[in-house]
Amino acid sequence: MEDDLLSLFERERCVLARADYGYEVAAPAGWAEADLERAPFQEAAGQASAGQGLLVRSSGLLLGWSKTRSAPELWGSLRTLARRGPLLLLCRFPRHAQELQSRLKAAGLPHALWETQPSGEVPPLYRRLPPGSELRRLHLRYEWATGLAAARGGVALRRVAFLLAEAAPMTVPALARSLGLTSGAARSYARWMEEAALVRRAGSSLELRHPLLAELFRKPPPAETTSAPQERAWNPIELD
Repeated sequence: MEDDLLSLFERERCVLARADYGYEVAAPAGWAEADLERAPFQEAAGQASAGQGLLVRSSGLLLGWSKTRSAPELWGSLRTLARRGPLLLLCRFPRHAQELQSRLKAAGLPHALWETQPSGEVPPLYRRLPPGSELRRLHLRYEWATGLAAARGGVALRRVAFLLAEAAPMTVPALARSLGLTSGAARSYARWMEEAALVRRAGSSLELRHPLLAELFRKPPPAETTSAPQERAWNPIELD
């Protein structure tokens, strides 16, 4: 875990951490850990004993549960957990982080925010995988598919991705002209993709979140073809 992330617990009992795909956030030694994709929140809440830190992965799922009648009990449980020991809520998408911040504030739960910055660098996970390997491509597909599922706009965002893979960085007006859309519509597409950690802003331009995502949308190079040697016609004069 990043040292600057741990240092936030010196002033807050609850920290909301947002990490892009491919960035590992490990629980410190002695902490309990729960993943809301694998266990319900009630089970996760019982993982940590008094004074013990708790890392809750996939905390964006709390937003779905917060729409139920038991929402007050849910946020009350988070306040209780933060009083018992350090509480780290981990999510991936900027959109979820913004909504979680609003919910935590409304619930009266002081917290700090930590994020991986969209610098355009290749995430550590991909740097450990062999270039061109099937495993790396599977991770890229998973990153894109899960980001697309979390974004508004659906498959229309693929058109943006194809353009950015070939011609990034692009400004929003240039994107609008290429897509045949108004600047307002192109701006909405860009915002939705940014909220799902699929693109990043580089000044006034847009590009895919990191360079390797472009591999999913670029046309493969033409295959090399070797023509079979042609048989030379017999010349009767050469037979003498």
